[in-house]
Amino acid sequence: MSSDSGKSWLHHLVTFSILAGSLYFAFQIIPPEFNNYEFQNQLAEQARISTYYNSNNTAIRNHVMAIGKELNLAFPRRAILISHDQGSVTIRVIFSVPVAMPFYSFALHFNDNSINDL
Repeated sequence: MSSDSGKSWLHHLVTFSILAGSLYFAFQIIPPEFNNYEFQNQLAEQARISTYYNSNNTAIRNHVMAIGKELNLAFPRRAILISHDQGSVTIRVIFSVPVAMPFYSFALHFNDNSINDL
């Protein structure tokens, strides 16, 4: 085996390892980000509906919790902040999603906010 073919083999191994690691990282990060994007859309819809139908805080909070469960986003009830102000509804949810990697674990922090005015 010549030294050039050994270097080429090592280069391919390193390239493949970096590519595989990047794909694994992407598959860990993309689902929570996508679910959060969908959650933001549904939160805006909930704020719009709550403004027109004059929903109370308990009903809004229950619906937001149901949306979170449906999208696999776990957060406590106290993370949902709701305010009503002269024809507008503001819904804010602050939460984190843990991401476990083989050598490093971290949390994605989300601060979703939806305001709807009449």
